[in-house]
Amino acid sequence: SLCLVNPEDGAAEVICEHVPFYIHFSAARSGRWVAWSGMHDEQGHGGVFVRRLPPSESRPVMVFNGCAEALAWGGDRLAMLVEAPRAQAGLVWAVWDPPATDDAPYVSTSGFFGSLSVARAPFLPSSEFRDRVLPFFDQFERRLRFWSPANDAVVYAERDTYSVWVQPFPRGVAAFSAARHALSDLVGADQQSAAAPEPWRLTEGTFACWSPT
Repeated sequence: SLCLVNPEDGAAEVICEHVPFYIHFSAARSGRWVAWSGMHDEQGHGGVFVRRLPPSESRPVMVFNGCAEALAWGGDRLAMLVEAPRAQAGLVWAVWDPPATDDAPYVSTSGFFGSLSVARAPFLPSSEFRDRVLPFFDQFERRLRFWSPANDAVVYAERDTYSVWVQPFPRGVAAFSAARHALSDLVGADQQSAAAPEPWRLTEGTFACWSPT
C-alpha cells in the first residue's frame, strides 16, 4: 500500500491500497497532490495516477494510460517522462494539469480528469541521463528543478544535437494549438490531450536543470 503518515502521531491514511509493480511516486510540494506510476503486469500494462490530499476527501484517478519513466511536480502541475510509441524512439514530455476548481467533477464529459499537454516530438536523452539519473529520478527531483521557476516550462538535454532545450508548457487550453504531438497515435489521445508549443534550443550541453531561485 501507498500511505500518508503523520510523523507526530504515526497515524496513516491509505492513498492506494493495491499499488502496481515497480511503483515510483512523487508528492507535490504544495501538499495538495500525490502521483504514482508503475506497471500492472509483466506485459507493460500500467498507468499514472493522481490523488488529491487529504485522501479521505478524494479518490485515485488515472491521468495517463501507460507507465511513466519519471514524475516531477511544478506547483500543482505534474510533468511526466514517458517512452515514445514503438514507431518512434526516445522519451516524451507530457504535463497534466488539475481541474481549474477544487469542486470540478472527477471525470469530464470526455472521460478525462484535468488536462494533458504533450511535446510535439520525442527526444533521445544522453546515456548518462538514462543510466544514472532516470533510475533514481525521484531522488534527483527532490534536489534539482527540471521545471522553470514559473512552472511553465521544463528543461532537458538531447543526445543527438548535444543541446539543452526548453520545452514550454503554458497554462490553459487556449495556449495550445491543434497540432499533432508525439502521442497523437495512441487511442483516444486526440480527445484527451493537446500539443504543447515547439521547444527552443538554449545552448550546448548534456545535462540541465533550473536554478532553485
